[in-house]
Amino acid sequence: MAYNQNNPVTVAVFFSLSCLALLSTSTFLCKNSTDCQSLLKFKQGITGDPDGHLQDWNETMFFCNWTGITCHQQLKNRVIAIELINMRLEGVISPYISNLSHLTTLSLQGNSLYGGIPATIGELSELTFINMSGNKLGGNIPASIQGCWSLETIDLDYNNLTGSIPAVLGQMTNLTYLCLSENSLTGAIPSFLSNLTKLTDLELQVNYFTGRIPEELGALTKLEILYLHINFLEGSIPASISNCTALRHITLIENRLTGTIPFELGSKLHNLQRLYFQENQLSGKIPVTLSNLSQLTLLDLSLNQLEGEVLLKTALRACLFAGSLPASIGSLSKDLYYLNLRNNKLTGDLPAEIGNLSGLVTLDLCDNLISGTIPSSLGNLSQLRYLYLSHNHLTGKIPIQLTQCSLLMLLDLSFNNLQGSLPTEIGHFSNLALSLNLSNNNLQGELPASIGNLASVLAIDLSANKFFGVIPSSIGRCISMEYLNLSHNMLEGTIPESLKQIIDLGYLDLAFNNLTGNVPIWIGDSQKIKNLNLSYNRLTGEVPNSGRSAGAETAILMSSPTHRGTQTLTEREIEIATGGFDEANLLGEGSFGRVYKAIINDGKTVVAVKVLQEECVQGYRSFKRECQILSEIRHRNLVRMIGSTWNSGFKAIVLEYIGNGNLEQHLYPGGSDEGGSELKLRERMGIAIDVANGLEYLHEGCPVQVVHCDLKPQNVLLDNDMVAHVADFGIGKLISGDKPRGHVTTTTAFLRGSVGYIPPEYGQGINVSTRGDVYSFGVMIHLTEARSIFGRGSGALHKLEQCCIHMLDAGMMCTEENPQKRPLISSVAQRLKNVWKEMGFGTLYMAKEENVDTSLNLR
Repeated sequence: MAYNQNNPVTVAVFFSLSCLALLSTSTFLCKNSTDCQSLLKFKQGITGDPDGHLQDWNETMFFCNWTGITCHQQLKNRVIAIELINMRLEGVISPYISNLSHLTTLSLQGNSLYGGIPATIGELSELTFINMSGNKLGGNIPASIQGCWSLETIDLDYNNLTGSIPAVLGQMTNLTYLCLSENSLTGAIPSFLSNLTKLTDLELQVNYFTGRIPEELGALTKLEILYLHINFLEGSIPASISNCTALRHITLIENRLTGTIPFELGSKLHNLQRLYFQENQLSGKIPVTLSNLSQLTLLDLSLNQLEGEVLLKTALRACLFAGSLPASIGSLSKDLYYLNLRNNKLTGDLPAEIGNLSGLVTLDLCDNLISGTIPSSLGNLSQLRYLYLSHNHLTGKIPIQLTQCSLLMLLDLSFNNLQGSLPTEIGHFSNLALSLNLSNNNLQGELPASIGNLASVLAIDLSANKFFGVIPSSIGRCISMEYLNLSHNMLEGTIPESLKQIIDLGYLDLAFNNLTGNVPIWIGDSQKIKNLNLSYNRLTGEVPNSGRSAGAETAILMSSPTHRGTQTLTEREIEIATGGFDEANLLGEGSFGRVYKAIINDGKTVVAVKVLQEECVQGYRSFKRECQILSEIRHRNLVRMIGSTWNSGFKAIVLEYIGNGNLEQHLYPGGSDEGGSELKLRERMGIAIDVANGLEYLHEGCPVQVVHCDLKPQNVLLDNDMVAHVADFGIGKLISGDKPRGHVTTTTAFLRGSVGYIPPEYGQGINVSTRGDVYSFGVMIHLTEARSIFGRGSGALHKLEQCCIHMLDAGMMCTEENPQKRPLISSVAQRLKNVWKEMGFGTLYMAKEENVDTSLNLR
């Protein structure tokens, strides 16, 4: 019978026969391929594949098309790469992997593989790249690895490897990258590493290495990265390290190093950008030569016993410096934006030349012995947003010129000996969105009515001064305020009724004044006041008992933006607060743990409890300290950390409860990608500005810089007023242990972030940085604005369209492929605020109460 191509039965039979032929061919090829059989043996060692990544590893498909497999056609389809990255695979690494004799790349990072590294791996002589980081591998590094003589990259960090560094590594002279960090390796750092003359990156941090830093490391002239922090190294820092002239980053944090800092470091390491020597036992004078390091961006010498002149070339953090700030500080780069010298022994006056640092965003000189007056030249710092001068011996008046710093968001002059009155010009701080703290001084006079212009401020503390007169009724215009402390003054008159307009006021302390009249009824009606102190006045009547404030005698920690420290809860207390971790109280679940709604303080306070997965807390040594640092971060647009638990086998953090869901839920209700909620343009833009403000504080306003590392709509929580609060910042530090400031990891082993929001450089081994957060922010802008559907018949259509264009343009700037071309988040925030102003949306943080026509819905 002739073949009829139009006969459907014939076509079906032909198709079936073709499929059988292909299946037979694939099966034949696999049975006759050593590589295919070796891969099937590898799959047999995998006991867990929750996402089904290896489902296509079967003989019905040509093995070169299996997930994660790359073959080379010119080598007769031999396997050259296995890349199974972040797939949550569990199991052991099969010894049959050695049969893949042409394998050049082995990438298994970010899984849960256990057992040891098979000794047969040494038979892979063509292997150039191996990354097994972020697993649970144990045992020693096999000596047979010397057979992989072509290796250029070895990355085994975030595992449970033990033993010492095998001597055979000293023979692998093609190595350019060696990372063994976050394991349990012991012994000395071997001198034979100096044989690896091509090495550019050596990371041995967070292990149990002892002994001295080998002098021989000075032979590594191509070395750019040297991380030896959090070990038990002793002895002095070898001067020979200065021969590694390509060095950009050195971290020796938290060891037992003694002696002086070699002066040669400042003479030869001209490419050095980051130098971390904190938490050692270094002594002697700080070498003058460090001032030659013109590329230096971060220097931390804190928690040592150093002395000498303060050397200022760039952004400095707390060091045990003594002496005064030199006038030459004014000659520093105008690009210097962060200067932190808190908690030292600085004396003398503040030099007027500090006002020449026109690029400063943050100036922190807290906790020193600085005397004299506040120089009026600080008014020249037009970019200044955060000024910390508390706990010094400053005298004189608050200079009026300081009010020229119109971008200032936080001003802390507390615990000094300042005199004079509060300038009327204080009202010029219209951008003051965080805190005005002038407490514990000798200020006097009446409180100016202009204080009511601080409509965005979160906290005002004027306690322990000599202010007199009445509390101005204009203070009721500070409608964003949550914390007000006017105690220990000589104020008189009645408690102004205007305070009831501040609906979020949670802390009110008016004690130790001369206030008279009845206690206002509105105090009892307040649903927010948790902390109330009206004692030692001449008030009459009782505190009304109708509202929540009747029990407002506890929880100062949770309500006070200026309080330091965390509340410690036991595992049992958390279990009770969550109803025994009842699923009904489950708010969400992520890669690091589950979040529950909880009620603490005898039912008075609703919080969120994030229970961390024990297996995720790798390299845990500083959990408590990191909680202490994170608890001090207070900002309107950041979810507050309230407390923590660090019992053996159970670790959790207690967070502020934000009850209106996350941004993703509002953009994609019901999980649908087709339609967003009725978020209006003003709400979307306000959310973007809120997030930018929160990031700006993390990057540029915190005493300790924080990189979020996982910014996405799920981590942006919205309150009932649609104000955005950024969540999960700093979680990476609690999970991964200590890292240098602004640095989490330099490998792709344990990538911080979520797919779609991770900047491209993270996949290339570039350090986690604030620029990565900017990229993630840009992606969020695209997602929230690019989905917009304009309404019909609106006369404001063109104007709103232009607003969206501005937003998307900002998103494009943030998602530049080159991280150095991305703007600082503070610049992005200011740009968005300018667009907000051009749109006529009203005053930020007040817009929700104004009748601005923004009825055009965007989806």
